[in-house]
Amino acid sequence: MESPKILILEDEFIVAEDMAIQLGKAGFRISGIFDNGKDTLESFSSDTPDIVLIDINIQGDIDGIQTAEKIQEHSSVPLIFITAYSGSVYFERAKKVKPHAYLVKPFNHLNLFTSIELALFNYQASREKDEPSPSSEALDDKARTGNYLVNGFIFLKKQNHFDKVHVRDILYLEADGSYCQIITREGKYTLSQNLQNVLNNMGSTNIIRSHRSFAVNLDRVTSYTKSSVFVEKHEIPVSYFYKKALMEKLKIL
Repeated sequence: MESPKILILEDEFIVAEDMAIQLGKAGFRISGIFDNGKDTLESFSSDTPDIVLIDINIQGDIDGIQTAEKIQEHSSVPLIFITAYSGSVYFERAKKVKPHAYLVKPFNHLNLFTSIELALFNYQASREKDEPSPSSEALDDKARTGNYLVNGFIFLKKQNHFDKVHVRDILYLEADGSYCQIITREGKYTLSQNLQNVLNNMGSTNIIRSHRSFAVNLDRVTSYTKSSVFVEKHEIPVSYFYKKALMEKLKIL
């Protein structure tokens, strides 16, 4: 289980260090702090972050916007633009890159964390092209829960930080009224969404319902009987309604 990695491109040293400290306290990992676009792009060859914070008005051969454009040529990582001038020419150029969120200076730590949650939500929404655009209520709900799927990971909020969990490491899901429990080897997470919504948001073909109240990760199924499947040491019930689809998937495996 890993926390999300964040890359910071910011040429104001004090601002960059403060962001790194606060993000570290919140449970994020810092993959790098850079003050120019060239070094930022070179870092992608060895370590791809989960989120990139980019000051659009930086010094050097290429500015933050040009850096973001080059990143987008090779990666779909969520981008957050930082700007001190929301009405500037830079800002008009920045909009064409379609970042996942903006952060306007001066900002506080709450603004920083909210922008990251918004970026993750917008990233997920952009990947669901066949679904309608989220309403403002859906956006608010996502921002509150902080649960997002990115490149095979789901970001799960636990107390005041995020855990980056591989979908393949999930054992099973269990409905708990209007909530859903995600069970991994390392522990349990509670999401303020129902089981079906969580499955829809994950979009994983390997996680399938076995029962009205359960969904199992097929990669983790170790054995099964007529009325249950075993996910490692956990016995999960299989109901008649879901049995046929589940068994067909297991035979494929």
